[in-house]
Formats: sequence, structure tokens, C-alpha cells
Amino acid sequence: MLGNSDAEATGGDSDSSSGARRNEDDTASPFLLPAAPLHSSLENLIVECSAAIAQEKWRRSFQLIRHLGQRTSGPEGDSTDRVITHFVDSLTARVITKVGETEAVRQLGQEWRSSSRMTDAELYGAYLSLNQVTPFIRFTHLTANQAILEAFQGWSSVHIVDINVMQGVQWPPLMQALAARTEGSPRIRISAIGPSLSLLEQTGSLLTTFASSLGLPMFEFCPLHAQENDILHILSPSSLGLREDETLAINMSIPHPKFSLANQDAFIRIFRSLRPSIITVADREVNHNTECSVIEAFRHYRAFFGSLEATLPPSSQERSNVEGVWLRGEIMHLFAGCSGHEEDGCQILGGAPCLKWRELLSRNGFRPLSHSPFAISQARLLLRLHYPSQGYELKDDDDALLLGWQGTPLFGVSSWNA
Repeated sequence: MLGNSDAEATGGDSDSSSGARRNEDDTASPFLLPAAPLHSSLENLIVECSAAIAQEKWRRSFQLIRHLGQRTSGPEGDSTDRVITHFVDSLTARVITKVGETEAVRQLGQEWRSSSRMTDAELYGAYLSLNQVTPFIRFTHLTANQAILEAFQGWSSVHIVDINVMQGVQWPPLMQALAARTEGSPRIRISAIGPSLSLLEQTGSLLTTFASSLGLPMFEFCPLHAQENDILHILSPSSLGLREDETLAINMSIPHPKFSLANQDAFIRIFRSLRPSIITVADREVNHNTECSVIEAFRHYRAFFGSLEATLPPSSQERSNVEGVWLRGEIMHLFAGCSGHEEDGCQILGGAPCLKWRELLSRNGFRPLSHSPFAISQARLLLRLHYPSQGYELKDDDDALLLGWQGTPLFGVSSWNA
């Protein structure tokens, strides 16, 4: 067992069939890199470290973690330094789950940062900061809402299933647009899924009050309290109370770092059984199913942190919240939440799905819906009026509208039907 094996915890290689490699590890200092050449790239060091952890080569893992820490300036450094700091913390957390914190501290010579555990209140506050100071959340909401609005045209009763509603900030603009329809406002029902019952109730109260202010008397908010493993059980026609006279939209926005949707195939089967008129998806533009997934994730977050550094001052509390809570929570979940299966190699495991949702929908026969010229114009106007930095880039891809930073796509919004 890893937790109580002195040989493994202090540097023994888990591959007992390789005596030469085991002897090489046993003679190495836990605080010095061996003489064997290393890739100079920090990206490759992170990949090598994640591979060493997957193969349970603990001495090598500790060496690489220390070396990465020494190569950066920590949280006070530039955007790349800050990303590396969070990646190192995530890798360290994964090692701790296998060998124990006492052994990790002994090997690393320093206390692991205990601030990795964030409360839901901190995460929700960071999400609001993310929505306020970057265009990414507003872009995904605006683009998805326009697709839903167009799909609802001509229907007098509409139903939205929001897989992870958060604070419900996506829906007031859509409710306003539906209230202003020339053919009259429809009956609106939102089935909102989330891990916090109190937040669901608060969100429902706010949206119901807002609906009344718009003159939408036929508004229903249905809170569906569910932890991650319970979502599939409540996504059924009976649980959702589907009605024959209404059209259905399924919305999947940016996930809560603690609220991943790992069983993708099961979700696809349920989506098909629900027969929605539209599925809107906000994907993070990073693949987790390739040998280079760790490098791709690193570059993704480096671009994200770079956009924050270029548009917000170091003293910004909002930037601190986004980086130190929300994005850190995502990065911590990359490695710390992984399964630990050796065959997974250096791939990112755990919190994030293995495929982008639009890739999975396409493979399973769902058809992409083109974004209307108006939707694209809205997204461009959002950037021009509120986020004028030249670093933001909008691209109309084959099946998604992409928003990125300086050549790196970060978020993609797509719409689908069966």
C-alpha cells in the first residue's frame, strides 16, 4: 500500500521488474535532480512530473516538484509563474493523496499550501468576479441565449434545463427578450440543477421576482438539488415533469470546479431520450484525451492568466479572486482529483471531461446549428463596447463560436439538436 510503504514513499520505484531503474532511484538525493538530462521547457517538466506520479515514481515526482517550484517566482510572479505555481500545487496534492502529507513534507522540505480547499461561498464569489471582469462568461451566456431564443420562436410554452445554474445570471437577459416578443411572452419554466440547495432557493427567488417585474406571470422555477453523482438520476422525463405542449432546451454552461460531468456517454443517452429542440454547450477549448493534454492545459491556463494580467492591475481584488479561487480550483482538480490509473499516463484525469462536449455530440449523431449573423454581431459588439483590448479574438468555427486570447482559443459555444 502506498500510504504505509517506506520503500515507495522514500523513492522506491513501483516497477519492481526494472532493477536498474530502481537502483538509480535509490541512490539519488531527494533534493537534487539526477545527472540525466532534462527538458529545459517548463511545459515538459510538468508533463514529466505528471507521468512520474501516474507511474508511482515518488522520488522522481518529488524532485520535479521541487525543481518546478525553484524555477518560478510563485504567486507574486508573472502570469506564467502563477500558472506553474497552481500546477505544482495540484501535482503535489496528487502525491499527498498517495504517500501522505507527512512524507511529502519530509521530501519537499516545505509545507504544502493548505488553501487549496475552497468554500462554496468563495467559489461563487469568484464566479461573479469572472463574470464581471472578463468577457468569457458573458460571451457564453449571450451566445447560448441567442440560440435558445431563436429555437423558442413560435412556441407558447418553453422549458429550460440548466445543468449547473450557479447564481442564474445567464437567464435575466433571455427572460427580457422573451417578454418583448411580438407574438407575446411564453410560459417559461426553468429546471435548475445545482449542488447547493440554499443557493438554488435564493436564485429561484431572485428570478421569480425579476419575472414579475417584467410582467411574466407564467414563470416557474424548479430547483433540482443534486450532487455530482446524482445528476443523471434527475434528468428523466418524469423527474423533470416534461409536458407535451412545451419545447425543451438543455443548457450546459461553465462547470463549477467541484461539479464535473464525467459520465459523458450516459448524459448523451439521456439527452437523446429527452428530445430537446436545442442543446447549448459552453466548452473550454482544451482537449483531455491526447498525449499532449497536459501541455495543452498548461498553455490554455497560461493564456487565460495572460489575459487577466494584460487587462487588470496586480492590485485588482477581482483578478485575485478569479486566479486564486476559480482558476486555481479548476487546476487543482486536474491532477488532485485524478483516478491514479497507471494506464492514464500523463493525461489529465478527474474533473474535466475527456472530450469537448461538442465533439461527443457530433460523434453521437447530434447536428450542429449554425450561429446566426445576429449572434455573431452581438458577440463582437460585447467585446468592442466592454472589453476593447486587442488581445481578445473571436472566431466563427465550423460548429462553434470561439473566444480566445492572442491566438489561443479559450471558450467555445455551440448549439445542437437531434
